[in-house]
Amino acid sequence: MSSDVHIEVSTLYKKIYNINNLTRAWIKVKSNGEKSTLKETREKIKAFDTRSKEAISKIQTALRKQSYTFSPARGVLQKRKNKEPRPIIMASVEDRVVQRAILQVLQDHKSVNAVLETPYSFGGLKEKNVEQALKEIQSAIEAGFTFFIRSDINNFFTKIDKKKVMENFSKIIQETDFKNLLQAAIETQLCEEDMVRYDKKTNLFPLEETGIAQGSCLSPLIANIYLFDFDQKMNERGIKCLRYIDDLLFFGKNKTYLEKAFQNGKKFLNSIGLEMYDTIGPGSKAFKGKFIDGVEFLGCNILPGLVQPSKSNREKFSDRISTAFNDSKKAVELLIKKKIKLKSKQDCINTLENVNNIVLGWGHAFSFCDDFQIMKDLDAKITKMFFEYLSFIQTHVDKNPLVAPDILGLNKLLSIANNKKTSLFSQPIK
Repeated sequence: MSSDVHIEVSTLYKKIYNINNLTRAWIKVKSNGEKSTLKETREKIKAFDTRSKEAISKIQTALRKQSYTFSPARGVLQKRKNKEPRPIIMASVEDRVVQRAILQVLQDHKSVNAVLETPYSFGGLKEKNVEQALKEIQSAIEAGFTFFIRSDINNFFTKIDKKKVMENFSKIIQETDFKNLLQAAIETQLCEEDMVRYDKKTNLFPLEETGIAQGSCLSPLIANIYLFDFDQKMNERGIKCLRYIDDLLFFGKNKTYLEKAFQNGKKFLNSIGLEMYDTIGPGSKAFKGKFIDGVEFLGCNILPGLVQPSKSNREKFSDRISTAFNDSKKAVELLIKKKIKLKSKQDCINTLENVNNIVLGWGHAFSFCDDFQIMKDLDAKITKMFFEYLSFIQTHVDKNPLVAPDILGLNKLLSIANNKKTSLFSQPIK
């Protein structure tokens, strides 16, 4: 006879631990984790993958018994120029799977969708993206909207009131068991190691009643529900306010009405504990002007009938490629001069693959831009760097034939034989 105690759970809660939902959640977590720039994240995903079937079954059992507990998370303070670091939370793989499973159920919930089906928000929503946001701006320009004010919400995620979040969800979800798990999912607890490591800076992390974790898949959805009333109020009387999470673009046909609406927006956000940057000038977080002169928004420069990657994004893109080539060059010089072995991915083959991936990723991210001359100019710049790099490699390979395979990234049969775990030889081959 089973010793398990039967626990009544709501239909909505059952959807979270449905095996198909959990499996779909893991596939998404795995896909995102494998692309992470953090080696620690990629390794954890790889380790979980080796036991994923067993681990998901364990998660399912704990959820069914309502005994699942979220683990203390790792924290990272991401440096920002002239600003306090951005606190990023890195939950365990198990917790990410559960958070994703909750998100998927919420995204399929009719009442939640009714709130999220707003024409004014584009970030963190299914079937909405940057390209659609920019198309909406172009349509507004064509419709005669002349003036804009661009801003964003200061430290948005760290100032969201968790209590108000749950109050908002309670208006559309009645199931107590579901809300209890959601409440636990948005709480943040740092692991003991990071509590010690960050010491006085732990206050930057959302450990108290205010703030939700950046890095959680639930955060964008929470943001959209939290700002639903703001979206409705800011899109009245001939004024539009397009929002992408915490990035805002107000636009109108009348400059006076637009500036009044912007000030009303500031007051509304202040009433829920948030603060919007004021209009200061070029280079600031907030800026106002006319569309005919262009506006930088969501990483793009927008002009009537034209969208191009912003100058800062183009420069960052070029710098990433230049850095990849230069890092490889420095490593090759150290190999030749000081016999220091090349680190992983610093050889020629891996460097070219890395650069190619950077180009592919950036190209897809800005594939909707229609300033083809900019793309042509960037291609020419990359090609020049590519040939300069190949010339460097060719020169050093010709002068140093003994380490040519190492420079190029070619495998050597002798190394493979020596590294083989089971060998016919008791001593390394010479």
